[in-house]
Amino acid sequence: MTQAPAALGIYNPLPAALAHYCRELSDTFSRIGTDVFFHDAANGEVSGGSTSRLRSLGNHLRDVRISKRNTPATLCVWPLTGWWENLVWASASSDNFVIFHDPEKLRRQFGLGGAPIFASKLAPRALKPSIITHSGAATLSVRMQLPRARIVEVRHPIVSQNTSTGGTDRDKQHAVVVGQWKPARDLRLLAELGPALRKRGWRTSIFGRGWPAIAGWDVDSRFLSEDELDGVLRKASVLVLPYSFYFQSGVAIRALENGCPVVGGGTPFLTDLFGEDYSGLITDVKRSGVWLDALTAISSNPVNIEQIADSYRQRSDQDWTNFGTDQLAEA
Repeated sequence: MTQAPAALGIYNPLPAALAHYCRELSDTFSRIGTDVFFHDAANGEVSGGSTSRLRSLGNHLRDVRISKRNTPATLCVWPLTGWWENLVWASASSDNFVIFHDPEKLRRQFGLGGAPIFASKLAPRALKPSIITHSGAATLSVRMQLPRARIVEVRHPIVSQNTSTGGTDRDKQHAVVVGQWKPARDLRLLAELGPALRKRGWRTSIFGRGWPAIAGWDVDSRFLSEDELDGVLRKASVLVLPYSFYFQSGVAIRALENGCPVVGGGTPFLTDLFGEDYSGLITDVKRSGVWLDALTAISSNPVNIEQIADSYRQRSDQDWTNFGTDQLAEA
């Protein structure tokens, strides 16, 4: 285990999928003056049969045990076993925190069913980790499932400096959808929106694992590397979030970091990210015509993405500063 004179350790069981998220966390803690270090953690991104999954679970339990024994406070950035993490991270000697990005199943995910919720309710509250959420919707979901949970709501972290501020090097009228396919993606909307955009001269592209073919869209159905993802967002004129439901959007943060405007449902998360007057917020997400109007508005009247990012960065930093003051003072 890596030793460092820091009060907070960061534990990442998904080193490839959450590499950028951990960079966002590291940058955020650096800006607010909180020293952190990263625990050694086995890769929990396992494919294959039950033997591989059991081995991964054993490695996870071992690494968590070491983390709890050697660190006064640890922040786990993904609940590898779902709500079972309330038992996995339970400790009388350390303060631990588990980030639940999506506290309900938006895709196949282990440990978000009834049995782990029931077991979590039986465990002593004082020993269980605190749950960290990144949106009011996620906080409400956790509260409904675990009424006595200790919940800390903080904004999604963000890197210290935008990699791009937009400008003339961007593609003109190029709408992109980025990220892994999930059932919450609105295929009906996309099937209406793609052809309509192309009639207006737009290019339309989808990048991400598991997407089906959709009329009016060029689909690149594979995993994008970190550099490829940033490259797409640096060149696109707008990111489309065709979600019927979501708690928070890491890819929307990623777009902001790359100077790319976003059009999506006017959820509290996206409204907080871009501001109430932002023209890319959709009120009636079922009507493709409303999306067309928003995309046209964003294309015709570019916004100051760097200013939006700086404003959000300040609010996020304040949340994490409060987290350090309120949660880590006794660690």
